[in-house]
Amino acid sequence: MGELTMRDWVKWWRAAGIRAVKTAAQSAMGAVTLGVAAADINWFAVGGIALTSALYSLLTSLAGLPEEHMDTEKNMDQEGGSGVGTG
Repeated sequence: MGELTMRDWVKWWRAAGIRAVKTAAQSAMGAVTLGVAAADINWFAVGGIALTSALYSLLTSLAGLPEEHMDTEKNMDQEGGSGVGTG
């Protein structure tokens, strides 16, 4: 694995950020109970669950993002490579 350039970090933060926002939204929706009035929902708890989920998503993204691999394969296909194994 080579050294990441500044452009690579920008791509990573963009992809990881999108995933984190989606995860937070899904967690928040899961924390809101159907049939409960909006005034009765503990919004601090919902926000805490959403923020925690977003943080976990970012930490999980450190292991790697599928989007990174798709970009590499797309670039190899455009350059005439097979996109399969480079070693």
